[in-house]
Amino acid sequence: MAATVRRKQFPRRCTASSRSKFFSPPGSPLRFDRKRCGQPVPCRPDHNKDAMGANLVQPKGENIMANIGTFTADKDGFTGTLRTLTLNVKAELVPNDKGSSENAPDFRLQAAGHDIGAAWKKTSEAGRDYLSVTLDDPSFPAPVYARLIEGEDGTHDLIWSRSKPQAA
Repeated sequence: MAATVRRKQFPRRCTASSRSKFFSPPGSPLRFDRKRCGQPVPCRPDHNKDAMGANLVQPKGENIMANIGTFTADKDGFTGTLRTLTLNVKAELVPNDKGSSENAPDFRLQAAGHDIGAAWKKTSEAGRDYLSVTLDDPSFPAPVYARLIEGEDGTHDLIWSRSKPQAA
């Protein structure tokens, strides 16, 4: 009885279907075999690099860095926008009352009233002043290190820099 019920519920395997009206060559259309594929198209060995943007010509001495924020200076600190994969917020760098500690940050980075980082005043080897910024948020797998650098137009760019791996 189970066999008769099964036949009534499901169509037979060898019955005609509307798909049999169309011709399809033997072999799976998802499988690449020599019968179905033409000659391979010759391509440059570095074609994947072109697609990924690795072969872009850069002027000597100019590095493309990841800008994760733009800030403007105001009376006490800086205000601007911070943009990462997980954050897109308005943020401000407010002066920090150091108290008695000399290692305390010069600025606190706040977004929506919450501290998400700190910044220390530094001077580069070329004599330019900048802020060394550390961002730390529970959504980050590790702290993010960046520098707040003044641009030519007076705005300040927050440039992300990769942390160096620690020697074991």
